[in-house]
Amino acid sequence: GFIKEYEEKEEYSSLIKVNQKEKIKGLDKKDALSKLSLIEKELKDSSLVVYSFDLFEEKVLVNSNVDCLIIFNIKEDLEWQIEKLDIVLKNSKYSSDLNRLKYIDLRFGNQAIIK
Repeated sequence: GFIKEYEEKEEYSSLIKVNQKEKIKGLDKKDALSKLSLIEKELKDSSLVVYSFDLFEEKVLVNSNVDCLIIFNIKEDLEWQIEKLDIVLKNSKYSSDLNRLKYIDLRFGNQAIIK
């Protein structure tokens, strides 16, 4: 179909897939894409390549070139979540091997939950 042909075109190969995994009440798609773009830019600055975003009501899962999922909530303070991620990525205890981590969850207050 159309989508498959679209995905296979060379000029679209760098586009990041956004998968809406469930119905999200009051989702402003333009605002969501703007926030996802900000996340992608910040991760790129940390040498992480985003492959796709999975959108849920309460979270966004970021799939990237490392095995570790990065979890945001775009309905909450995104700047603070990005700042917390930056702190985690600057800590060599974590950044030295992100592939051994399951996830970094940035959704909760002053915490970054790392597993």
